Order: sequence, then C-alpha cells, then structure tokens
Amino acid sequence: MSNYRVPMWQQNTKMLLGEVLSKISFACEPTWLLHEFSGTGVAPNGLGMVEFETCIRESGPARFDTASLTNFASALTDVYDLRITAWSGHKIAEIVGFDSECWDIWLDDSLAKYR
Repeated sequence: MSNYRVPMWQQNTKMLLGEVLSKISFACEPTWLLHEFSGTGVAPNGLGMVEFETCIRESGPARFDTASLTNFASALTDVYDLRITAWSGHKIAEIVGFDSECWDIWLDDSLAKYR
C-alpha cells in the first residue's frame, strides 16, 4: 500500500474530490463506499445534502460505481470531511478528506496508481 498526503489548498484553490479521483487510475472497476461525508453541493438521488449526510450516518455507507461517484463529485461545491473506500474483492483504495486541510490517499499498488 502506498500513502499520499495532499493539501486541499493549493495556489489559493481548494482541490475537491473530483480532482482527487481524476488523479487515480485503477486496473479494475471498483465499487465505492462513502462512509462519511460533510460538504456542500448537490446530493445524489434528489436528497438534500443534510438528509444525505444523515442517511450515511444512520444507515451506513452510500454505494457508488465510478461513473455515479464522478457525477456526485462534480456536483460538490465544497468538502469538509470525507471517508470513501474502493473495493474489488478487497479494499484497494481509501480516500480521507480531513477538516478542509488535506487528502490522505491509500492505494493498493498492485491495482491502483496515483499520478
């Protein structure tokens, strides 16, 4: 496993989830589980963002394929905190956004690369 710590703020611009995802390539199509989220923008499935955040806390992770996660990420205007994992038989990636400060990215080197 490789670990990367990337500041969210770079050259006075905040790096959002979509940009982080665009820097990761996978050898296989993962299933994504969003375990924790706090941020702003448009939530999936017509939910309000507060309702979506509450649903994740109370009902467990939200499941995404890569296309739906990319759509969700492109509809975000800010991310404060986030924890998401990618699975393909086992955990192959984990992305944690912490307190609007940094992205911690863990990748299984045999199935995922960060550029």
